[in-house]
Amino acid sequence: MLRNRLKRSVLPLAWFALVAWGQVVHAQERYVIIDDDIGLNAKGCLAKGYLRSYKIAIPDLEPKWNPIIELGRACDGDGSVELVYALYKAQMDPHLHIVGVTTMHGVMAPEYTYQSAKNILDRLGSQLKEPVPVFMGAPDWADSFGKRTPAVDFIIRTVMANPGKVEILATGPLTNIATAVMLEPRLPKMWKQLYVGGTGNFNDELIKGYQYLGYSAHVPEMNANGDVRAMQYLVDRQENTTWFSGEASEWHPWGICANDWLSIWLPNMLKRNFQNYWATENAAWMLMVNTIGRTVSWKTGCALDSGSSEIALMLYPQLRGDYVVSGVGVIRNPGQTDGSYSQTLSQDPSKPQVPIYYTIKGDWTQVKNEVMKALLYFH
Repeated sequence: MLRNRLKRSVLPLAWFALVAWGQVVHAQERYVIIDDDIGLNAKGCLAKGYLRSYKIAIPDLEPKWNPIIELGRACDGDGSVELVYALYKAQMDPHLHIVGVTTMHGVMAPEYTYQSAKNILDRLGSQLKEPVPVFMGAPDWADSFGKRTPAVDFIIRTVMANPGKVEILATGPLTNIATAVMLEPRLPKMWKQLYVGGTGNFNDELIKGYQYLGYSAHVPEMNANGDVRAMQYLVDRQENTTWFSGEASEWHPWGICANDWLSIWLPNMLKRNFQNYWATENAAWMLMVNTIGRTVSWKTGCALDSGSSEIALMLYPQLRGDYVVSGVGVIRNPGQTDGSYSQTLSQDPSKPQVPIYYTIKGDWTQVKNEVMKALLYFH
């Protein structure tokens, strides 16, 4: 009798406890799409560098770039570091899942950013806890916004099949995401969160004393200017979106330096492993940073790796610093002589009022150490 009573009382409780535990575990799971112009392709950098792509993507943009800046920014490898860092974090966190990578034009032509991501993931292959597919955005950077591509189809398919669960980490031009929203307008209500990183200036409008790195380097902000139409389209239709100003990720005291690069490359220069591949592909970039860079904007000979910082900010709210609540607008920057656009703060009451992060907090030495661990983790 007592045994039957225990069965009737304890077993239901155990069942409900098991169900509740399963729901908690499921709620902890994070499903992430990385949308980025992946750097790291020596051939692509030499053939069609990032500044060249913007001259085609924005016909009315006639920048007056310094020739040294033109040379220096022709091959930007930071996207490779942020992808490796994100994959490393997924390896360390059983609840974090990178469900796919979508690429687009940006630091290089789209065929090269796609190949860069493929090269990295193909080499890591079996070392990852789960497969990570790569999808290419529009092959024609001059007329890509609004056209269906494998990247766009993947974003729509994945988000719509998993309502309220998918986070998109956007650290490149927004062509893929804006096009996906154009083709499927319900998308912003269906994704869990869209994070838009490194998207421009404050123009000293609301926060006195803050200026984007592009002011000092005289280089247009990469992501907003990569596809101004796409940026404007998302600004006008934003929902479940978190914005990060350029300052939130680019004004930090570290970068990948010559000694960091050598510490990876020298022990592996005769090996056929991932470290050798990564360091060899980045050789030209690091050489430029440590020679020309010291006379321009990288005074320490370290390349500011904003990409991995953005990934850290997006994944971990505790790293985010101060923010302002204001509208987001896309305007021609009146303070820039290069004719670029910038995503800026706006006090226009007709704009949706959203929080925009503009500072970072936490120990960025720890983040750099994690990035170096990520580059050394895979073989």
